[in-house]
Amino acid sequence: MKVLHKALVGLAGGALIALVISVTVPRAVHSALVAALVRDVDNSGRHAFSGSCTATFNNPFYAACTIPVPAGEEAVIQYASFATFTDPSVTSLADAVSFTITGNTTSMYAPNVTQFTTGMPPPPPFQTSNLFYTSFPLASIVDASSQITCSTILGGGGAASEVGSTNCVVTGYYVTLP
Repeated sequence: MKVLHKALVGLAGGALIALVISVTVPRAVHSALVAALVRDVDNSGRHAFSGSCTATFNNPFYAACTIPVPAGEEAVIQYASFATFTDPSVTSLADAVSFTITGNTTSMYAPNVTQFTTGMPPPPPFQTSNLFYTSFPLASIVDASSQITCSTILGGGGAASEVGSTNCVVTGYYVTLP
């Protein structure tokens, strides 16, 4: 009888330890994971953002679109990328991100823009098209209640009735102002 009693006490103790571990460990891991996904541990005032916009060429050689910066938050731009579809006659272009820093407008131009030949069907109205792509790092602060402007200027043989579109994605984080 003593052997059966010792075995049952041992099994009950093991089950109790397993129960305690299974109840406490996942909560600790879940809490740490949620905290890491929601806020920057080093600076709780930082909130990640990603903004995008698309523009068509309303002027034969120029397209621009804007991404708003909310009131009460400054934006820190860390990265920008552009993808532009154009008529096949276009051989070069310039991409820029413009923003306001302490009341002054500043523009940062992409250091290089790569032209790709794609196997994808082109967007209408093209029978064939060019795809230009660029991405570049930035480290710029943008004033609260202002906007980030993405623009593309065509060059190198664009037709006077140029059609096409440019897509811009800007990533970084917001800093909540006191």
